[in-house]
Amino acid sequence: MRVCLAVLTTGARSETLKTCVKAVDRLEPVAGVSLALVIVHNGVREPDVTVRNVAATLRTPTTVIAEARRGIPFGRNRALDHAAAHGFDHLAFIDDDAAPDPDWLLEIVAALRESGADAVAGPQLPVFSEDAPPWLSRARIYQARREPPRARVDWAASNNVIFATRFVTSHGLRFNEAFTSGGSDKEFFLRFHARGGVIVWASEAIVREPVTPERLSIRWTVMRAWRLGTTGYAIVRGSRSPERAVLVCAYRGARYCLRGLVTLPMAVVPGGPGLVDSLCDIAHGVGFVLGMSQRFRMRRYV
Repeated sequence: MRVCLAVLTTGARSETLKTCVKAVDRLEPVAGVSLALVIVHNGVREPDVTVRNVAATLRTPTTVIAEARRGIPFGRNRALDHAAAHGFDHLAFIDDDAAPDPDWLLEIVAALRESGADAVAGPQLPVFSEDAPPWLSRARIYQARREPPRARVDWAASNNVIFATRFVTSHGLRFNEAFTSGGSDKEFFLRFHARGGVIVWASEAIVREPVTPERLSIRWTVMRAWRLGTTGYAIVRGSRSPERAVLVCAYRGARYCLRGLVTLPMAVVPGGPGLVDSLCDIAHGVGFVLGMSQRFRMRRYV
């Protein structure tokens, strides 16, 4: 089994990229698996010397390629094209500001082999600094996705996933390049699932992401929730009719808003994340409804 692990970078986070790929370099080998790393430098015509120097320190076979069009879906499609052109059986993604556990490859391949699935997804766990305020770090928006081990799921995120290249190419699947502000991975895997692709959850295949200080604020959480809401319609629209998408988003928006408004009075409880959760629910819900109009969708990733 030939596996291509893709890491996208803009070159702006050289230290986190270095931490990420060093963790990849320390992955435990798996019998019958040949692992190669591709670093996609996004937004440049040629990878810069910093990214090349990071790659040069690795033992894992590594290729550095550029994607001049700035935006996450462009970089993901560049990785997909690379994996298909070089005959890799599977393509995997993790983020450049995260690091896989040493047994990540072992666990995610074991889930693939045991389930016979077309894709396997796993959790990305947040890592907070010791001085992170508990009332904020316990907010739902920071928490990792949880699913039962080996459960079938209908979507995955590109922060921790592996999938069969042949399934994607045979169905003509690509990441939607209109999703420059985020959400292209969820929309892609919803279509992947709709085409009959089986996605299985591997709770033991863990990737860890440090939560940076600039992301530890109420403002960031609310903006993140808004972005998730405003991309909701476009994501739902990828696998449903326009009429059905409107109904789904109106329902989800109302549900989030109602939960936020009901729990807001309880946000005064000392030491709890209630205020953050309530505000995020309201932002998420309103975003779901207003996101049906292009003018309210965010122009950048949050």
